[in-house]
Amino acid sequence: MSTTKPFYHIQNPDEALEAYLSGHDNLYGRMQSRTNQVMIESFLKDLSGKNVLEVGGAGGIWTRYFIDKGARVTCADISEPILLANKERNPEAECVLGDATSVRLNKKYDFIFAKDINESPWAYAHGIISNRASLVQNLPLPAYGCTV
Repeated sequence: MSTTKPFYHIQNPDEALEAYLSGHDNLYGRMQSRTNQVMIESFLKDLSGKNVLEVGGAGGIWTRYFIDKGARVTCADISEPILLANKERNPEAECVLGDATSVRLNKKYDFIFAKDINESPWAYAHGIISNRASLVQNLPLPAYGCTV
């Protein structure tokens, strides 16, 4: 039985990115991505020129999506290797190292996107969040048109 390290435990940015992308390259990952795209596009018809904060951007799948839609993206992640890989893939994005509950950027965002961060066992293991409720309570609401 082969054990593969989760991407957030890998220190090499290229290897972390490969692990991250391979974890999303399956039917479930593609269905989840499409569902999220439909929801985003029904909520925000036009992302051109919008300021988007992506919390937990990881390997940059969604960072690229928002950039391709014309948004200005700030991406925050707690894993430095995966954040470096995201920046390499998406040089247009502003990438910030930090966790979802403490990043303060003093910038206005039109939309905050935080996908999968509350499911991360890494975040639980490192005491970043003790439960899902604590994360949600610490994110600014509403998740659009707010300053972080």
